[in-house]
Amino acid sequence: MLRQVCFPFVPPISYRSYPYPYFSGHLESQALLTLRRAKNPTDISIVPDAFAAYPDEAVDQSNVLTQLTGTPDQDDEWRKEFGKIPVRDLKLSKLKSLYEKRDKAAAADLLSVRNTIVIDDKFRISLGGGRVIMNTDDAMIDYHLTVGNCVGFSPLLPNAASSHRFCFDMDLKKPYVAFKGKHAMLGFDPAGSMLFLGHCQNEEIFLAMAPREFLRGRTQPCAPGQSSASSLMTKAHYRQMVMMIVHFLARLPERAFFTVGSVYDQDLHSSTPRFHLVTDTLYVFRCILSFRLPTRMPTSTTLLIPLFDRSEGLIKLNFEDLKLLDSLIVEGYDDWVKEAPDHWKLDCFLKSRRPIVVTSRFGQNARIAALGNETQEAEAWELERDYSKLSFITFALATSIK
Repeated sequence: MLRQVCFPFVPPISYRSYPYPYFSGHLESQALLTLRRAKNPTDISIVPDAFAAYPDEAVDQSNVLTQLTGTPDQDDEWRKEFGKIPVRDLKLSKLKSLYEKRDKAAAADLLSVRNTIVIDDKFRISLGGGRVIMNTDDAMIDYHLTVGNCVGFSPLLPNAASSHRFCFDMDLKKPYVAFKGKHAMLGFDPAGSMLFLGHCQNEEIFLAMAPREFLRGRTQPCAPGQSSASSLMTKAHYRQMVMMIVHFLARLPERAFFTVGSVYDQDLHSSTPRFHLVTDTLYVFRCILSFRLPTRMPTSTTLLIPLFDRSEGLIKLNFEDLKLLDSLIVEGYDDWVKEAPDHWKLDCFLKSRRPIVVTSRFGQNARIAALGNETQEAEAWELERDYSKLSFITFALATSIK
């Protein structure tokens, strides 16, 4: 049974970035080479950045479907004719009899007519007979989504003064990952306004450019799941959001994120983003110090050799990093928009919207509301986040019936 409810000591590793002039194509070729050398089967759901299309460049999938299925008028005519066939009652006992007799011909004949299955009385258990005891003690959370009500990343932060195990793996290189919120209560139309930002704990994180009127509470919330188009941002809007985040990341005093010139120098419409010409934030390198013993030297001699290993482009932020980044965005976002060049603001996307956070996790089947653990679980939920920072929570519960 599925129910959906909507409501309005490992020390941190220090990564240092190096402004190497690598081109995007070189980085993508290295990623593809790694995939080809992998011994395990490739996950076909992963689309390399080099092959990912932006929404304004992609082929309309409805056209693809039309070509695959042929002329839609013929299909509609067939459906109309099929709808004229009268519906017959088919008893469940009849299906049981055909199965036990292995009567394949009779079973196939049933497909030529329209049937509705009727459950016989002998397959039913009357109420009040005392023949069934139902146990619904086990409940699992199957879907959980939150929508922030304020600018910045504060809805991600635990409701505590510190959290040494907190980690946000920010990924700014997957603009093709769409938001999947078919039954989610966002409160606004997500069309063209959602950007995948990575994972925090076991949640998928999206940056949503929410309308200012929504944040002010002056609009009627949209119905759950309502969306007029794909949630993916256009190429230009994606690059604007990346440059906005890079602008504030460069202001973190204890993180070596490097930028050259102005983030507004990023070309919004070129065939490739060329992020590396402005920042090294998307291409983080880590230095591994390795001891090696050269064969031509005395055995008492060792060398300290730095080995540079490219990470997967993840920006790892701990609790303090994200807390400071959030405050920088809250205080400086409007000024950042104001200082942007005029051609960045022609479509009013930046001026009419503000960045908030949407979190999503699903399919975890994690047990909740365990008997005898109510107090501890309530405390854990209370510490997970500051709920005053949220507009809506959507969750689905799966109940095991025994």
